[in-house]
Amino acid sequence: MKNKKLRIFLVSAALCGAASISAMAATGWQQVNENGTLRYVYYNSYGDLERSAWVRGSSDNEWRWLNADGYMVVNSLVDDGQYCVDENGRMVVNQWRQVNIDGKLKWMYFSSNGKAVTDGWKQISGAYYYFNDDGVMQTGWVDDNRYYCAENGVMKKGWQFILPPDEYEEDNNGPQTSGSDGKYWFYFQDSGKVVRAEDSDDYVEKRIGDARYCFDEDGIMQTGWVKLYDDRDPDITGYRFCADSENISGHKYGEMLTATWWSAEAPDDDDFDSADVNWYYLGRTGEPLAGEITDDGNGNQLFTEGLERIDGKVYLFNNVGNPVSGLRKVKTSSGNKSMYFGENAPEPAQKGTQRIDDGVGNKETFEFNSSGYGYDGVHDGKLYYMGRLQKATEGSRAFIRVNGEVYLVNSSGSILKNKEYKSDGEIEYKSDSSGRRSGGYGDILDAEEPEYTVD
Repeated sequence: MKNKKLRIFLVSAALCGAASISAMAATGWQQVNENGTLRYVYYNSYGDLERSAWVRGSSDNEWRWLNADGYMVVNSLVDDGQYCVDENGRMVVNQWRQVNIDGKLKWMYFSSNGKAVTDGWKQISGAYYYFNDDGVMQTGWVDDNRYYCAENGVMKKGWQFILPPDEYEEDNNGPQTSGSDGKYWFYFQDSGKVVRAEDSDDYVEKRIGDARYCFDEDGIMQTGWVKLYDDRDPDITGYRFCADSENISGHKYGEMLTATWWSAEAPDDDDFDSADVNWYYLGRTGEPLAGEITDDGNGNQLFTEGLERIDGKVYLFNNVGNPVSGLRKVKTSSGNKSMYFGENAPEPAQKGTQRIDDGVGNKETFEFNSSGYGYDGVHDGKLYYMGRLQKATEGSRAFIRVNGEVYLVNSSGSILKNKEYKSDGEIEYKSDSSGRRSGGYGDILDAEEPEYTVD
């Protein structure tokens, strides 16, 4: 009982200065008994009771709030909820306070003038916090779902594995991005703003550290095939593949694959056969390498683009981004050439002598130079066209035309030089010192293109 009286005296002294409670001045702070409870009121210089107003203490220079009945308020939000007073009725300044709003405890921050921070961001002790119109500190997604605040209210930066905004609805037709317990990976920049696709784009690419990632319009990190660009030709070059598991060719989960081979099903799109698992090569920017195919005018596929050098070896890619195998016809700066890419993709262009199936079960001999192009004309004493060995197939010799020149060859494809062969006393085949035709009535056969592999 003695201590309680002492506390009352101390508070009274702070409010009334040196005056004692029993002295009851006509103006200033006074203590009254309201239904058995001691309350404080304040009379102004006119002798009027101050109501719904702030009054400054004469001794401690602190502001205190008087309610509509004129009583000093403690431990409450006051003045339309914009300010807070402590257990001694003093205005709270530069402080966090947990207050009761509609039966729930909420955090608010009261600035240097005592007013609650409202409607936006506030940096406090080096961290950023977001407050709503009522001054309540927010958590989770805030500010048009562009930022995220932790349970303690601090704005988050960097990678966060969290639940998406409430209105998010997973698109089952999109990349496989399902998270654990409904959570997904998001990346928040140094400004705190989440990386997400804007301006009607479906996805956006972002370089983070030394890696690239893709994010959708909600900011969710993507995995698997992502169609980053809609206006690319061939269509596959608009896609990127983001690692859907850890350590794919040294890439982290979610990281865009670059400068690496990868075997996967095709993108889930009508332009691709997604049921097949194929090889792809993702370039240094993540773009799948791809070529273009047209008709050469003779019913053969002609690759006008698609030759790519990877680790010192040459590969050929079709228009859906897959490396091809077999014998192919390609367009080069020096004309159309044949190239052979083995029997199982991905294999680089083969060199030297190759035995290649002609499509009906027979093996034909081909010869390819150091660049992988099939020889045209004479090479090492034999005749070739589009890499294929030309030889007499009926009889022991024949005239064969290659690129406008007619040569005399035998059944093994060797050039016959300075030769003359007669039949019934007449010259049937005759060649000069280079093996070119120099006379004779023998039929001249045009070299035929080989059978190319068709996908």
